[in-house]
Amino acid sequence: MQPHNVIVTVAVKPPPLLELCLSRNVPVALDNHDEADGYLSMLAARGDGAPPAPVALRIASQNDAIAPTRFGMSVPDWLEWLDTRNVSALLFEGVHFHLHGYSPHNRAIVVDEALQFIDALRQRGHRPSLSTWAGASP
Repeated sequence: MQPHNVIVTVAVKPPPLLELCLSRNVPVALDNHDEADGYLSMLAARGDGAPPAPVALRIASQNDAIAPTRFGMSVPDWLEWLDTRNVSALLFEGVHFHLHGYSPHNRAIVVDEALQFIDALRQRGHRPSLSTWAGASP
């Protein structure tokens, strides 16, 4: 299987797993600022000349109709993070989200948020091309 056909979405990503992803060019779904900053630090240690690491940013809906999740961050939080970091070592492949339950209405809400986030990433010069989700599906 080609590395670009896999995405690592596990909640806990120990450094050896992230190193393996980097060595094989496998996209990683980043969950929060701390994890993303740690990944940037790991990338900085590789030195210049390495290709950007493919990532997806995991979003958590801020809509009151959606049950809270421990996975991901809100779109505004991710945009603030993007706007305050040098993210040139990252290749933003897309957006990932996790949902509980089976509500098609809730899925539509979060898909809409994901599409708006993809638009915001593109406005910042990135070229995301995927949206993935996890959790129960109808």
